[in-house]
Order: sequence, then C-alpha cells, then structure tokens
Amino acid sequence: MSKPRRNAKLNVVSGEKITSERQRTRMTQHELAVAVGTQANQISTWERGVHGPNVLLLYRLAKFFGRDMEWFVDRERIPALDK
Repeated sequence: MSKPRRNAKLNVVSGEKITSERQRTRMTQHELAVAVGTQANQISTWERGVHGPNVLLLYRLAKFFGRDMEWFVDRERIPALDK
C-alpha cells in the first residue's frame, strides 16, 4: 500500500450530494457557481469527486441549500482516528 503524499488533501465532501442538491433546485453548474462565488469548472470537479470545496465555499453551499455543512461530508472517506 502506498503512502499518501505529504501535502495531499483528503476530499471528504460527497460530490453526489452536491449534484443532488443542484439538480433538486434545477440549477446548472454555472448558476450554482455564480450563487456561491466560484466557477462552473470548480463545481464539476467537486461533483466528480476530483477535489472538494474549501471551507468557505462549503459554508456557502450549505447556506445556499439550507443544509448543515456536515450533511455534505461523506463519512466513509474519513479515516478512523483511533488507528
């Protein structure tokens, strides 16, 4: 098993949840990007699970959709802390 890169970021945000909320509100990636203050290609990378939003943008997503920030977290991607 290879070690993670030292500066690698752990993406714990569920892209599927971002996609489902965006589709539920019938928004395009561009419209959501404008609403939270980023670019459409960023929304795409989040939804595909390539990268997750930073804390500020996660906060904006949560506020925009009326969700708690924790709702967007994919708990299966968080390593056990007691190992």
